Amino acid sequence: MHRPCSVLIIFFLILFPPASFAEVLMVGFGTHKPPYVYEGENKGLEYELVEAALADAGIEIHGYYAPLEGLHRMLANKEPHAMATTNETSGVIAYYRGSSSSITTWR
Repeated sequence: MHRPCSVLIIFFLILFPPASFAEVLMVGFGTHKPPYVYEGENKGLEYELVEAALADAGIEIHGYYAPLEGLHRMLANKEPHAMATTNETSGVIAYYRGSSSSITTWR
């Protein structure tokens, strides 16, 4: 009697995985610069744009806030996973996406 219930639960977990199973990407943002980033509040134009773009791919973000120089050093060491609003002139060997390089990930 328990077997059909177990199969049904597994079926629903496969179709509708809990949010805890979602991929989480650590994204570096510069320090407090309203209206683009409100440090520690997980809001602002830049934060919400990155969050919405990645949500469409089923990816959650964890924002990490630091001065850009620190984020560049961290990105060079592959932590965080990505960085918002930087470009090739940072000197970091990474994958730069878009003309203004609004999203950068390590290679």
